[in-house]
Amino acid sequence: MLTGFRFRWGLAFTAAARQTDAAMEDPINARLHKLCERFGKANLARACSIPASSLSRYLGGARIPGQVLSDLAARMEVNPQWLLEGEGPMMKFEVARPAHSMAEQLMSLVESMRHVTRLKLGAVMSDNKLKAVFDLRQSIHQYHEQLKLADAAVTPALREMLERIETLALRDGDWDQAEVMAAGVEMLSEFCTDPRVRLRIDSMNALRFALHNELAKALTAHEAGLSRVLALREWDESSLKFLHDHLRLLLLLDRGPDALRLCEAALALVKDNAVARSLLWALKGAVYLEVGDAGKGLSLLQEHFERVPAGTMKDSLAFDLARGRFFCGATLHELPPESEGSNALVGALVFGIVAEDADLLERALERPVTMKPQRASMVRGAPFVIAYARALHAALRDDPKPMQDFIARHLPAADVLSHGQVWMAATRVQALRLTGKHKDAAALALRLDEVLQSPATQELPSVRTRALHGSNVIKLFRGSKAKPQQAALARGTAILRELFERGYWGLKRLVP
Repeated sequence: MLTGFRFRWGLAFTAAARQTDAAMEDPINARLHKLCERFGKANLARACSIPASSLSRYLGGARIPGQVLSDLAARMEVNPQWLLEGEGPMMKFEVARPAHSMAEQLMSLVESMRHVTRLKLGAVMSDNKLKAVFDLRQSIHQYHEQLKLADAAVTPALREMLERIETLALRDGDWDQAEVMAAGVEMLSEFCTDPRVRLRIDSMNALRFALHNELAKALTAHEAGLSRVLALREWDESSLKFLHDHLRLLLLLDRGPDALRLCEAALALVKDNAVARSLLWALKGAVYLEVGDAGKGLSLLQEHFERVPAGTMKDSLAFDLARGRFFCGATLHELPPESEGSNALVGALVFGIVAEDADLLERALERPVTMKPQRASMVRGAPFVIAYARALHAALRDDPKPMQDFIARHLPAADVLSHGQVWMAATRVQALRLTGKHKDAAALALRLDEVLQSPATQELPSVRTRALHGSNVIKLFRGSKAKPQQAALARGTAILRELFERGYWGLKRLVP
């Protein structure tokens, strides 16, 4: 276990070392100078098992390997928090007593676990079975007591670290620094038994993947906490937000049927919670809109939207409501009121993207949009939609340059179908088509068409994905005589006609 601790600290130090700059004023290099002043270069080099010349390079501004920092903390008794962040005293023995006590409790816990293992082996080999069992019982009791002490000490620290990570990643957009703290969270999480803190840790792990647009991995990480949510009988804001985020990930991955089943299961568990039921019914309406039931989806959303308390979850429902209204036939003059927030405007933009409605995009983009800053790599979020809508509007007005720049930055030529991201594939087809790259657009559109009709595709693609794909193949293959293109054209036309007949009247302009 101690080896595991050291390995995790090595990860944290490695992540921190990546932040070092080649300049002398780098904070970690500056603290290394202070250690040299206190212990001498020769002693430090010996402690880290590195040549003196290497230490001189680090002092001169070279990147410091994580292992070197880890060895400094372990062998010279340097306080890791001071070495990484400059906080607290330089040496471990100078750390305040509460933190030192916490470390002693963790070490005692490790010893208890070792003792349990030894006694288990002794119980098999010893003639005095009764004494071995008694000693084992005492040791297990001591282990559980130490675990409770560790849990009580670790849980408050984890809450503070998670709040800091969320601030760094979502508000400040600094995930590199958040990654350093995330390594510490992972190290301490095994001692935490609080289910709500565990939920936040699961959300953090999912966020790490989502920020890099690895949504399938984010969903897998999120599923670790889903059983905890469904097991909780007290539905508060944190558990509802976790469930809301999980449904969002399912929808982003075009797994509408799974989202519907999850809504049904959750509604069966929250019979006596009016707020939770309103939220879940509204979310169920959003899911229906995604999977192709326009009437039921919009009706549920409109009925329950006002009953959902204000907050981030209601903001995301405003996005669904605005998008649903436009897909079901709202006109250009029915843009969401400013009181419904920026997410509602983004919902209108999604329809403008699918319908390639330059007037709607222009009117919507004239409105002020205030979103929380997020990293550009989180391409499924509102910042991506807004930036893409601006590039699309320019392309529809015969200015392809913004779209060309957007493709280079946010829609690379990587296999966008490899992770099941069919919406991103349809978006890339549209972008390539509008910048004159018809051959590349046609090739990707045919591949996407094969994916959408493949029996291996268990998920039902969302309405926005199907509508955009149908629009793309009609514009690309109309008049083509090649059989694959003709077949794709027929399927695309059938998709749009079916959606129109099922209540998505806003798509009428796309139907041939």
